[in-house]
Amino acid sequence: MSDLVNPYNDDDHSSQSPGSSLNIPETLSKEETKDKRGKSTFVNALRGFHNDDGRAAPTGTTETTMKPNVYPPHPFMPNVKIWDLPGIGSPKFRAKKYLKDVKFNTYDFFLIVTSERFQENDIELATAIQKSKKLFYFIRTKIDNDVRAESHKRDFDERKLLDNIQEDCKKILLKVGISKIFLVSSFQLDKYDFQKLIDTLEDELPENKRFALIQSLPIYSQEALMKKKKYFKKIIWLNAFASGIGALPPLPGLSVACDYGIMKNFFKQVFTSYGLSNEALEVLI
Repeated sequence: MSDLVNPYNDDDHSSQSPGSSLNIPETLSKEETKDKRGKSTFVNALRGFHNDDGRAAPTGTTETTMKPNVYPPHPFMPNVKIWDLPGIGSPKFRAKKYLKDVKFNTYDFFLIVTSERFQENDIELATAIQKSKKLFYFIRTKIDNDVRAESHKRDFDERKLLDNIQEDCKKILLKVGISKIFLVSSFQLDKYDFQKLIDTLEDELPENKRFALIQSLPIYSQEALMKKKKYFKKIIWLNAFASGIGALPPLPGLSVACDYGIMKNFFKQVFTSYGLSNEALEVLI
């Protein structure tokens, strides 16, 4: 399953940073149903929703995606879009045609997701993406299920189990020199490789895309909180500069109005990113 973030095309820019659009497509490594692959649950985790939240993507469905569909908008960053792409397990799968059919250039990077092992079609797709100079990442989901299933064994070793899953996934991906595989649990983002995935995206995305990514993520750990703090500290001076420009016109009251609007939007951006919006706080009550 792959998710892509689309270009910024929303009307409400009030809480966005300049150039901070992101398009993320998600595709399955084979024709699994949504229920089996846990795609919607992973998307909900990325957006900070529990599966029973009214704004969450539906889970437990058994249909197969036949064309690109955008998930419901991000709660406070409508310019960050996650797309549900068709699976790539068909015997007639052709990577070049697939990329054309899903409008490949629309997206910033690909997430190729499976809850089992990767297949030959994944190699074909990854090779085509590499040739097109796009970023892509392989994600193995439902790691918590694997751990739970093995934990009753007397000789259970979680680290050894995770290493074995990694090596099993790498067997086919190493054929084209791909060694990065991220093991994640949608219910425990603070465990396993989710933070490593975010760190990798942070290193490889352009700076404006980086900020959109970090700003859009839920706060799932202290490290995630500190990353948000670091990025907001970087843009404080931009807001201060804009406020200073607003003070230049000699019209009475205009400076105060500019300052108020700029600071209101900035603090709204901070509050929502930190999970302190009215909607987010109501969930905790």
